[in-house]
Amino acid sequence: MKFLKAVQNGDVPGPLRRSFKEAKWSATYANLGEDTADENLHRAGLMIHKKMETLRANIWLTNAVDINAATKVRSVLAMANHSVDRTIRRMRSAMVRPLSKEEAVSPLNQLNIKLRTPGGGDHSSER
Repeated sequence: MKFLKAVQNGDVPGPLRRSFKEAKWSATYANLGEDTADENLHRAGLMIHKKMETLRANIWLTNAVDINAATKVRSVLAMANHSVDRTIRRMRSAMVRPLSKEEAVSPLNQLNIKLRTPGGGDHSSER
């Protein structure tokens, strides 16, 4: 967990920072990485960085000039988090409701649950 501690202490910039460099991230991991927690953090950091690069590259499409780039990125992430949170809440409530009068929700029939999405479609586990 040496790599994890170094990231938590701010010794290595995390993937959300503009000062993040893949080479430094990987070199520090190579020097300090010692367990699966470090390996998972290293891989997750690389993945998050790629996603943030894409997001930053496309954030210019928003035409609000009085809002800085960091606030735009936070807004996009907040919208995504809100959507995921709503889906989780709806799934939990669907799991406590029986699918019909005679059957309760069990792990075997959870796959039959369909959630109505904000766009209007029904989505189930096979999609």
